[in-house]
Amino acid sequence: MSDSIYSFENQGRRKFPGREAEDGALAEFAQRLGFASAHYMEHRTMLVNFILSYHKTMSRYNELRDRENRWRILFTGISLILLMAIPLIIFHIGEASAG
Repeated sequence: MSDSIYSFENQGRRKFPGREAEDGALAEFAQRLGFASAHYMEHRTMLVNFILSYHKTMSRYNELRDRENRWRILFTGISLILLMAIPLIIFHIGEASAG
């Protein structure tokens, strides 16, 4: 079986835009973990994979959640406007055809 159950990790995976962004995220993560500057570089690959698998995923989820909330607010606003506008339009059409 050539397909591993983890093959999804390499397909469409969110990457850092560049090496500088990756290094910045890695340095901040290492600082939060309390690593000395010399110690975390030997675990670079593992730490970057952890950041990509967890932190970037949570960040993307928050972005998507915020976007969906904006769409929900927009849809609710448009629905309320239509809820008020449609009866007024029908009333004006009825008066125009009666008069």
